[in-house]
Amino acid sequence: MADPGRPRRMQVVVRARPPVSAETCCLAATSGRTLRLCRPADTREFRFDQVLAGDADQDQAYAVAGGIVASVCEGYNGTVMAYGQTGTGKTHTVFGTGAFWTRGDDAQEPTGDLMALAGILPRSLYQIFGFVHAHQSTTQFQITVSFLEIYRERVTDLLPAQPPDPEVLKKGLPIRESTSGRLFVEGLNRVVVTSPVEVLQLVRRGAQGRVQRSTNANNSSSRSHVLFTVTVEQLAVDPLSATSSSVSTAGSTPEPTARRLPIRRGELCIVDLAGNERIRKSGSECGVRLEEAKKINKSISALGNCIASLAERQREGGGRPHVPFRDSQLTRLLTDALGGNSNTALIACVSPDPGDFDETLSTLVFARRARAVRVNPVVNQVDSFQVPLSAARRKLDVNMSLAGLRPSAVGSMPKLDRDWSSGLPDVPKGDRESQRLEEEADALREHILAMQHQLEQSLGEACSMANTTELALGLAPGEVQAARATAGVYYLPKPRATAGGGRQKQTLLQAPRRAPPAASKQAAAPPAPAPARPVFRIGAPAA
Repeated sequence: MADPGRPRRMQVVVRARPPVSAETCCLAATSGRTLRLCRPADTREFRFDQVLAGDADQDQAYAVAGGIVASVCEGYNGTVMAYGQTGTGKTHTVFGTGAFWTRGDDAQEPTGDLMALAGILPRSLYQIFGFVHAHQSTTQFQITVSFLEIYRERVTDLLPAQPPDPEVLKKGLPIRESTSGRLFVEGLNRVVVTSPVEVLQLVRRGAQGRVQRSTNANNSSSRSHVLFTVTVEQLAVDPLSATSSSVSTAGSTPEPTARRLPIRRGELCIVDLAGNERIRKSGSECGVRLEEAKKINKSISALGNCIASLAERQREGGGRPHVPFRDSQLTRLLTDALGGNSNTALIACVSPDPGDFDETLSTLVFARRARAVRVNPVVNQVDSFQVPLSAARRKLDVNMSLAGLRPSAVGSMPKLDRDWSSGLPDVPKGDRESQRLEEEADALREHILAMQHQLEQSLGEACSMANTTELALGLAPGEVQAARATAGVYYLPKPRATAGGGRQKQTLLQAPRRAPPAASKQAAAPPAPAPARPVFRIGAPAA
């Protein structure tokens, strides 16, 4: 990618899965950029940035993604999406074959035949940490990862720092928009990593929580979309003002005399979409599978509508300004990737089976529209790191514990042939100050809650004292209430027990003032004699 910052089209690559032995083929790659789809009396030709036939290997599939990963290391955003019908090899393209993930030793960098099995995600990790190793002498880096799943329009964290709340699992994590217009998932855990070993272990752990089921079209069909995000933050020291003692080294912070440059932040988002499917063909005609298929097709349809709107906008020179990004959770999270601040590549996976002609045609039409969408990436510069490193290390220990690893054993794992952990920064002073203010705010919040609890207890005691006034003063039942009603005094009602066994909230009430009764024209009958016990009147001496 010669100039990743100039406006450019979305890159589109079509990859055909290899045909099985009993299949005839309806696809033909006439050149490296042209694909022909044919059946009797119907032949169509499509042109893309690259066409990969069924015998293409993972190295060829990574060729387009490698340029985007390089741009992420320069501070740009990048997105790689795998799109297509179920059973066409999207997960294989993104993650690789199972033999790569079931190998025994993660600590050694895979080479030769083993590396040939790796997909886009593990290859991008080794490229990113190779960049860190090459520039660690003059630059400080912080690498964070997140892994989420969109299942039936609910966003779920696949790398939670603690067991998730059942209510959160039921509703899903909310998508928020910051004051700067940037979308983010509230409550999503971001883990700071120092080597590809840690990332591969986290990916393996998160992939175990992804929903997969067997259908007629695919024995292990992905029933959800997953988005894996790698954030590369780098802080370089100005070489004109920095001395040899202020250059960033392993985990150190530049001296105050060195003029700090802005932090560049690049995000790489790797998306493995669930495959769109025909319900009758896949056998998902009832129950949970039917609901899953409906939600998958709905989100894929929303993605197609967004691509169509963006393509028409480009074709008409700005017409049709509305793009329905809010129609699904998937399109909301991919807002920047679709015509925004991101270098985006789409890998459309298709099937050569003539029985899938209609689905293959739909995928190719979608890919052709996506090729018309233009993106305008810019270098992202921020003032501070996304996650304070001290807090991030605590999160890493928790994640490793949940993964079945000892936190103390993370640093003692076998090293690669490079020192991946060098060049990571300490917490900047601004981040430490923010963390201290957050702790003080939490302490103040707890103090306020304690005061509220103490006030409620005091109100309860006052209520109990008011209810015993009649007994203490020896008044007849109802006389104190009558006196309060006449004087318009405030009183607290007696708390009543609720159905849950608690007490009703105390409410301060005011009795209405009552006018004195009018004098009767006819003399009233003399009142009944008072009881023998002494009676006290409010505001008057005892009788």
